[in-house]
Amino acid sequence: MILKGNTRSNASGLAKHLENTRDNDHVTVHELRGFASEDFSDSLLEVEAMAKGTKCQKEFYSLSFNPPRDVSADREVFLDAIAQSEKRLGFENLPCAIIFHEKYGRQHAHVVWSRIDPETGVARDIKHDRLKLQSLSIDLYRQHGWELPAGLKDKAQAKKENFNLAEARRADEGQSDTISTRERIVEAWQKTENRREFEKALAENNLIMAHGRTGFVVVDLQGDINAVPRSVGERKRVVESRLGSPASLPSAEAAKAHMKELRARLKDQVVEAQRVKQDRALAALSSEKQHMVDRQRKVREELLKAQEKRQSIETRARADRLRGGLVGIWDRLTGRYQRTKQENLADKEACNARDAEEMQKLVSAHIAERQELQVRIERAEKISAGEQKDGQVVRIDPVDLKVRQADDSKAQAVKKAQQEKQERERKVEPLPPPELDPNKPKNRPR
Repeated sequence: MILKGNTRSNASGLAKHLENTRDNDHVTVHELRGFASEDFSDSLLEVEAMAKGTKCQKEFYSLSFNPPRDVSADREVFLDAIAQSEKRLGFENLPCAIIFHEKYGRQHAHVVWSRIDPETGVARDIKHDRLKLQSLSIDLYRQHGWELPAGLKDKAQAKKENFNLAEARRADEGQSDTISTRERIVEAWQKTENRREFEKALAENNLIMAHGRTGFVVVDLQGDINAVPRSVGERKRVVESRLGSPASLPSAEAAKAHMKELRARLKDQVVEAQRVKQDRALAALSSEKQHMVDRQRKVREELLKAQEKRQSIETRARADRLRGGLVGIWDRLTGRYQRTKQENLADKEACNARDAEEMQKLVSAHIAERQELQVRIERAEKISAGEQKDGQVVRIDPVDLKVRQADDSKAQAVKKAQQEKQERERKVEPLPPPELDPNKPKNRPR
């Protein structure tokens, strides 16, 4: 199980992200523990209000739990992993919220802890959380007999496959082709030996090499910036030893603006045509998915209502077992009251376990149904991608990928002239000494 955690702030933004039903088929708030409110958003706002009385800048710790792609884990597996992570991180007795997401026919979980200790009012310190989570992740894979992913077996491989939150979010939302871009950068790096060949190989894949804040970067047609050392898994000095200095390259912002202009010119060409074709091919499956999600949500709501109605009847029945009046006093004296109370408690736990099992069976059936549809969707996407690859593909002329730096040079010249003018204005010219008249007698003090 892959664990990814980080400290967060902005309660409303975090709640909006975790309660997002547009990108998730189903969102279930499983537990709110240690909060005064029973609403997820209000609980996070409650923590944010408490943090204002402290010096804590990031009052939340958010942790996601993702099982292997080919594994359908029950919620008990997630809850056990959450309990272990809470102990490893030292978050016992802290308020927390547990929420489950389902999409693409898979289930994953998110946990949000408040770092503010309710007893002391001080933020709980976090040390070496990534190492602790990585160790726990390996332990979870071994506990359940799952095969370790390449990233946990080899740190170098993990570095190549690791994406930051912004890149992961863009890739997940379909806004960029970050993963494919990195694959193209790696391919160009592996098959070339010098800077000229590397730039040519990038241009063949509609990519521009530029100068970013940290050195060599590559800008793709979507305007996304990818650092070369991070993409190819090499240190900065290794990249510079092969490619030289990036000073002569256009800036990343200039390359990004150029790609935006180029993308506007390509709107009516084959790329858009292929996207339209792909959208048409997937439209029927997308509609089927939406109907399935709506139907599943309705079925789950009906089950919850039925369970709540049954729980109400069972609660009244348990209450009736506790006799009142003089008979109730006699039951307390003889110990029957305590025995009945314990029987009611055991019966309640059994009923709760029964309801949870019913819901888990329904969730598992829905996930299996969604997985079958996801296989068909992915197959259609591969067919569409294959048609695009084998058919007409936009090959941008390398000349169009040359960033025109004339405007940049002009802007730099204007900026330099302004700086020189300001420098001259700051300097105060000293007045020349007065000229002495040799014929004028010198004034001597008396």
